[in-house]
Amino acid sequence: MYKQQELDRLKEVLRARMLNPDGPTLGRLATLDAGPIQTPTSLATLLKRQDFWKKDLVALAPDLADVDDELLEELETEVKYEGYIVRQQAKVRDLSQLEGYVIPQEIDFALVPSLSKEGRERMVETKPQTLGQVSRLSGVRPADVAVLLHYLQNRKRAAKELPETDSGS
Repeated sequence: MYKQQELDRLKEVLRARMLNPDGPTLGRLATLDAGPIQTPTSLATLLKRQDFWKKDLVALAPDLADVDDELLEELETEVKYEGYIVRQQAKVRDLSQLEGYVIPQEIDFALVPSLSKEGRERMVETKPQTLGQVSRLSGVRPADVAVLLHYLQNRKRAAKELPETDSGS
């Protein structure tokens, strides 16, 4: 718990500490073989760059030299890959929603239009019960999952729009 709190605190420090594109800063960046900055830039933004590493961070912010090296390593990883991590977390949330999307038993995957040949074959063979199961099948592409979801939603919408028939007539 303490470690995560300290990481969060350090991320805030990096986001708040700004460097201006003045002569001394540009000179220090050049010494570190890091590209120049054009506008005021946070240390967090610099750390996301491919030409900037934790050793460079400590060179520009010597007060961070007291931070445990393992913690700095983790900080570097979290900051550099923050965008990727956020996207992966969103994917996990999306997949957990797919897990709850039940496929009606009467669905004939062979009749679903626009599925890839391999995706269709895998679904016909395995008869998955949820979209989450479909998404984990080898040979099933993300586009196949999207096509199936669209097909199921249209099918559900069409079923709701059907006029009720009067069986007493």
